[in-house]
Amino acid sequence: MNIFLIIVNLAVFLLLLAGLFKLQKKHVSFSKRVFTALGLGIIFGFIIHYIYGTTDEVTVKSVDWFNVVGIGYVKLLQMIIMPLVFISIVSAFTKLQLTKNIGKISFLVLGILLGTTAISGAIGIGSALGFGLDGVHLNSGDAEASRNEQLQQTFATVKDATLPQQIVQLLPANPFQDLTGARPTSTIAVVIFAAFVGFAYLGVNRKESETAVLFSKAIDMGYSIVMRIVRLILRLSPYGIFAIITRVAATSDYAAIAKLGTFVIASYVALIIMFLVHLLLLSLAKLSPISYVKRHYLH
Repeated sequence: MNIFLIIVNLAVFLLLLAGLFKLQKKHVSFSKRVFTALGLGIIFGFIIHYIYGTTDEVTVKSVDWFNVVGIGYVKLLQMIIMPLVFISIVSAFTKLQLTKNIGKISFLVLGILLGTTAISGAIGIGSALGFGLDGVHLNSGDAEASRNEQLQQTFATVKDATLPQQIVQLLPANPFQDLTGARPTSTIAVVIFAAFVGFAYLGVNRKESETAVLFSKAIDMGYSIVMRIVRLILRLSPYGIFAIITRVAATSDYAAIAKLGTFVIASYVALIIMFLVHLLLLSLAKLSPISYVKRHYLH
């Protein structure tokens, strides 16, 4: 009997995914499809929650299949983050024109990259503290428990480290390992490694311009490929969000769902603040934030 109910849940899940795909074929806007996926996930998840409960075998095994889409989508996002960070930074260096102030410009680019990374981290921490969020209290499942254990270990390591030791931890001893996101500081390490590659390119460009041109073309091709992968993954957002929200609504108690809502609000607050920081940087560079918003977001 349970197998039949699980099959029914999977059939409904696939039908709803097909509905989202149909919206895509009708060229419904991306934002509308995402919010539709969010609503469908909440409704479908609550129905499963109401009929079977959060711990019933039907719920657990159904959600296990839903995770193929939901967790699969998250893993695809994780897959592309480090290549995107690396190729974007190196690409920024290859697009610089050689001038007498190239050293100053290069250090300015690196400073802005590291500075905005630090600011975004501080905003994230501030938003979490402001909304009273604490990952230690997550209890949705084995994945969250494992992540909490990692966070506690990382916190213990950072808490006992001096400032010079924390600075040393940012450096990429093994950039290939950091490209896998193996360390808590891997993102900053990849930024630093990419900056060194960029500086090396600028040095080669002065003495071996033909080699530099070939490298620049290779980076441009790599950037185009990576951005194409990003767009392909983002197209999957409605399906991934639907599966993730269905899982959360079906397996979490109402208190946990309320915490999730708080987390979503805190995330949007942090994103808005960081967006304002970028607009401020544009202003400092004597560029019009209004023109930027109109060009990239209002068309």
